[in-house]
Amino acid sequence: MRPEPDLTLANRLGVTGFAFGLFGLAVCWWFPFGPLLAAVGAGLAGAGWLGGDRRGRLGTVLAAGAAGAGALLAWESWWRVLGT
Repeated sequence: MRPEPDLTLANRLGVTGFAFGLFGLAVCWWFPFGPLLAAVGAGLAGAGWLGGDRRGRLGTVLAAGAAGAGALLAWESWWRVLGT
């Protein structure tokens, strides 16, 4: 067995942000937790992207999209609750 390659901090941040983004996308309807998880994922993946991780780029786009979808869903719900 070969030992696992040593992952840099940028790689770990990119993968963690990608995972948070996927989970945030899965639960984006669950306000405020889904969009909040996706926003955290976007921040982590963005930090990984700035560190040079290629997965961070995809994670940033995915997590930002999930946060936006959650915000749109929450806006629609609040719009109905307020009745305006």
